[in-house]
Amino acid sequence: MSDKPQTLGSAITETILSEPVDSLVSEYAEIGIDAILSEGILKEIPFVHSLIAVTKIGITISDRLLINKLIKFLSAIQDVPSRERQEMVSRLELDPVFGRKVGEHILELLVRVEGKQKPKMLAQAFTAYAKNRIDVRALLRLNHAIEQLPNSELASVRPFYNRSPEEPFEFDTYTGQSLATAGLAEINAGFGGISFMKTELCRVFLELNLDV
Repeated sequence: MSDKPQTLGSAITETILSEPVDSLVSEYAEIGIDAILSEGILKEIPFVHSLIAVTKIGITISDRLLINKLIKFLSAIQDVPSRERQEMVSRLELDPVFGRKVGEHILELLVRVEGKQKPKMLAQAFTAYAKNRIDVRALLRLNHAIEQLPNSELASVRPFYNRSPEEPFEFDTYTGQSLATAGLAEINAGFGGISFMKTELCRVFLELNLDV
């Protein structure tokens, strides 16, 4: 359906703003997605209800993976009070730099990211924006970094940033290029070869503890 992303995106926004989300997230953490789906409890979450309505064929494996990612995202953002979540959505959707619907953006990110940790990392970035710790440009850049950085290179970010300028780059070229693609490193090509310099985004990434 052509309106599927818009429908599901709107449902994600509604889910983020929904008051019952906190208790449902806690219940999910205790008994797991299969039990909740079989009992129909998870259908109370607006996103899941819309997903079932749009697909009309039940919950597939890919849908379950997406729901798992959404639950992890919600688990990490539920400490932000409902009022602040509402203000976050309003500010973002009025900001010309953001230029998109919040729910659709989050849906696109959750579909694309891999691994168990990245939905939480995305939520941490949105929480930092909601708490006015970062601006909208930093949020978008962090979202890009989270999406692009391979899970296997996540543990390399802090050692890379903490090394002194005099220290040689002890990681392989793939690590450096991965960090550069994510915007966490800058490639400096000179007569001595290629070197990788840490960026301001890398500092913010670690200040928000997105690597843990």
